[in-house]
Amino acid sequence: MNERVLARILTFAGALPFIAAVVALPFAPAEATASIWQAVLGYGAVIASFVSGIHWGLFLYRNAALPLNLFISSNICALAAWATLLLPSLRLALLLLIAVFAALFAIDHTVWRAGGHEAWFYQLRAAITAIVIAALIVLLLMA
Repeated sequence: MNERVLARILTFAGALPFIAAVVALPFAPAEATASIWQAVLGYGAVIASFVSGIHWGLFLYRNAALPLNLFISSNICALAAWATLLLPSLRLALLLLIAVFAALFAIDHTVWRAGGHEAWFYQLRAAITAIVIAALIVLLLMA
């Protein structure tokens, strides 16, 4: 299988837990909702950290060509994602997670404009970020 096709399949499959939460929450028994919210925030923190790791790796091999220090920005994003697990307010945690994914995409945009990402990868990041943020906004409205 072509690597780009596999990357697309895996990337879009990665959005499924967010979409599943959107679908499941309205039908979930009251005693299950806390677990669903915990899963959403935990998964969101993991995925944001994963994308931060992509930035870290990119900076290791292309730092001279990039207009920002991805070591710093990736750590800030990963720590902000982790902080969503500590916030006492679900709505605040979801807002912070939305902001983290938006920041990660803004970084991707900057990297792409500097020639650090191939166009197909940038387009993939744009599409998946839109899906994830849309799902998180729907979840925020449900919270």
